[in-house]
Amino acid sequence: MIGIIAHMLPLSLSQLAIQLAAFKWGIFYIIFLLFYNKERGKWIILALVSFEFVLGFASYFSSWKDVVFYTLISVLTVIKLTPKRIFILGLASVALFYIGLLWTGIKGEYRTYIAQGSTQAMMVSKADAINKIFDLGSNFKVNDNVTKSFIDRISYIDYLSACMNHVPNIVPHENGKLTINAITHVLIPRVVNKNKAVIDESTHLTKYTGVFFSNLSMGVSFSLGYFGDFYVDFGEIGMLIAILCMGFFIGWIFLNVYNHIQNPIIGIAVMQMSFILLYKFEISLIKLVGTIVTFWILYRLLAAYIFPKYSKWIMNE
Repeated sequence: MIGIIAHMLPLSLSQLAIQLAAFKWGIFYIIFLLFYNKERGKWIILALVSFEFVLGFASYFSSWKDVVFYTLISVLTVIKLTPKRIFILGLASVALFYIGLLWTGIKGEYRTYIAQGSTQAMMVSKADAINKIFDLGSNFKVNDNVTKSFIDRISYIDYLSACMNHVPNIVPHENGKLTINAITHVLIPRVVNKNKAVIDESTHLTKYTGVFFSNLSMGVSFSLGYFGDFYVDFGEIGMLIAILCMGFFIGWIFLNVYNHIQNPIIGIAVMQMSFILLYKFEISLIKLVGTIVTFWILYRLLAAYIFPKYSKWIMNE
């Protein structure tokens, strides 16, 4: 519900709402821990996982991977690995690999169907969307094009490669301009800077790769990614130093938030939930900085005023 409301809010508030909506995976993790060893708990967990997995396909941007990741993390928290369980996890990994290939092969036609001529929006019912997936899946076959597309998608290096060919041969390095813009964009609110630019990642990508990409005005967005942004700013060696500094910054934020959460289970849940916000290699530097800062603000406030109210209940469970 928070995720739905987030898109109706002003941009500054919607970012906080999206962060809060992502905590559903923290709640999922807590529920998993509390119910796994109870008599009817496994059925509750199975129902949650099945619900999230199936509905994860019934959206323009598939979210079925999220529930798979957090189920795996939760399972590894509560079970002891044995040869038999390792074998079962291995079989599950093969099945998920095939599902990844399946999604890669059908998502183009599937998205065209559910968008019904719109742009990145779901214009059919979830039931119709799921039925379409079954129809496409029944005719699916793995081929070289599907395999190549799958590898390209998980590697996400084509844009960075194009950028390294274009900068500095055609466009010069920015010498820190993108990093400064990312910081100031987050720290200076729109009420203070009325000329604050709207983030158009595709135009940014076109500029630094020399390849035209459909932009925000056309209803789509493609990102160079923060690795590419650091390369544009600092070059091949400097980008590695910048990435290292960013890693320390993220680590400091995580440690600061965790140390202010009194309940260790909630603390671990928040740390794991945060992965869904930060794991994407393709996230732009300006969005990465914004995500980290809003994460820090929101969860420090929750740690101070909201989480303590539920700590005793969770520990009693």
